[in-house]
Amino acid sequence: MKKYRSGLTIILSCLMITGCASNSDISSISKISDYSSNDNTSSYETDDTLDDEVEYYYSDDTPIYSFEKRYEKIKEQYPDKSVLVWVSDQNIRYEDEVNSYLSEHNKNYVLCFKNLTYDVDMVDDNSNFITSYAQLLSDAFDNGEKFDIIDTGLKYQGFDTFYNPYQNCVNNNFLEPLNTYLENTECGKKIYAEMSTNYWKSLMINGKIYGIDGSLSCLKEDLGYELNADLVDKNSIDLDDFLGKYDTSLQKVIDLCKSRGWKFTIGMYGFMQLYSNYDFITDNICIDDNGHAVNIYETDYAKNLFNTISDGFTNDVIVNPVNDNINDIDTYFGSINSTLCGGYTNNKFKTSQEYGLQTSYASTESYTIYPQYSNKIYTSSKALGICALSDNKYLAFDAICEVMTNKELNDLLCFGTDYDIINGCIKPYGYYNTMGVENRLIRYPFYGVNDPNSNEKYHEAITDFKLSKSVGFCFDTTNVSDKILAVDKVLKTIDYDFPSKEYKTGKEYLDKLNDDLNSAGLQDILDEVNRQLEEYNETHNTDN
Repeated sequence: MKKYRSGLTIILSCLMITGCASNSDISSISKISDYSSNDNTSSYETDDTLDDEVEYYYSDDTPIYSFEKRYEKIKEQYPDKSVLVWVSDQNIRYEDEVNSYLSEHNKNYVLCFKNLTYDVDMVDDNSNFITSYAQLLSDAFDNGEKFDIIDTGLKYQGFDTFYNPYQNCVNNNFLEPLNTYLENTECGKKIYAEMSTNYWKSLMINGKIYGIDGSLSCLKEDLGYELNADLVDKNSIDLDDFLGKYDTSLQKVIDLCKSRGWKFTIGMYGFMQLYSNYDFITDNICIDDNGHAVNIYETDYAKNLFNTISDGFTNDVIVNPVNDNINDIDTYFGSINSTLCGGYTNNKFKTSQEYGLQTSYASTESYTIYPQYSNKIYTSSKALGICALSDNKYLAFDAICEVMTNKELNDLLCFGTDYDIINGCIKPYGYYNTMGVENRLIRYPFYGVNDPNSNEKYHEAITDFKLSKSVGFCFDTTNVSDKILAVDKVLKTIDYDFPSKEYKTGKEYLDKLNDDLNSAGLQDILDEVNRQLEEYNETHNTDN
């Protein structure tokens, strides 16, 4: 029996944790099977130099061979080129096609992608992480393994104690500083000029830049509403009515649903960074308007939001999707949307049926609405960088720059060759995955999901937005790592426990939640963050 290993469950979990978000178009990955094609397969599939014993397959039935087998194959195929090892937390489908492209364009290197999570049990029977990509990367360094290019990956909540994977890689000396390469190489000068000053500041740690981030994680991505387009259109609903902060915007949604007898689902309360525009230091500690680290669940904003959600639940409008399903699409107005990241690119966008609302009963066309926007540049949370142990540092840097500046190559790496371009957007038919390899400034937007002008809008964002005051601050969790894990364990219970009939108000639930967080050691974490933040502000100019 074939095993299809895309890393989807783990990757999605991590993206929700980081608000990354990613960092990538989760919608494109969660619908991989809709675009499966057996026509766009690797030449490895019939290659006699690789044996027939294959345990894992991509969703398009292309076999996933081990790193060792592929590395030897690539060395034989390109004997006169350096084979650069690119390490990440996922399988890269179009390695063969990318190397053909690099060879045809006279590059003196090719790439071999190594997924550290390949054939590793990441979770236990209770879906708790028992290791993480960051831990596997650390173990590889301890064992003296050499790579050339490192994707900093994502945080695994409940295992990793850091909040920012990019900073974690820098703090552990995994990455080579890039300043010299950016200043003294032609490709470095080119990519430096293409990005804004504030973009580079978002990647700067103690005066040095260690990576290049095409996912633009420095642009905070808010959650949005995915609204049933049928109900919106038939009832002539003005989508502008829902713009604004979530605690006020959601009340308008609830009032509308109550008057029409509709339902709405909401969740992901353990990731409040997605609901607000504060700077976050951990999953629940943010920097308030006075520059102090506070528990987000004790702020007036959270209290208003949770009370609003609780009222909606009491009035039979809000449904907890963890504990209940909605089976009647005709009364399902929508949900909080975590799968179409990119509030800068697709607000009020009507999505196709392929990306529509998902219930246990049916799917339908929908609108994606981002009620609020961030207009700041935050510290980047992920990047591609040169491995500090690499013997091919200049070649590795050239490869990173080539992938991040060459649109044809970037699209090939993300989408392969089986797709249509419609009105400047891409509609892929084969396997595709943008995570860890995309540059949102140049890759094709997704048809039916992204604004056709999203490349330009992202460029405007990194050029025009101001820096957040905490850019560059790096929280050292060493003294409180055990307490961070204990707090994470509490945060993972929120979506199961709230809303429910057990709590009459949002305040009643937050009182219990905050008691549990404090019992887990939250105050000690807050004290440590504020101590380090004060030291940081004394030595850095925070007036951006």
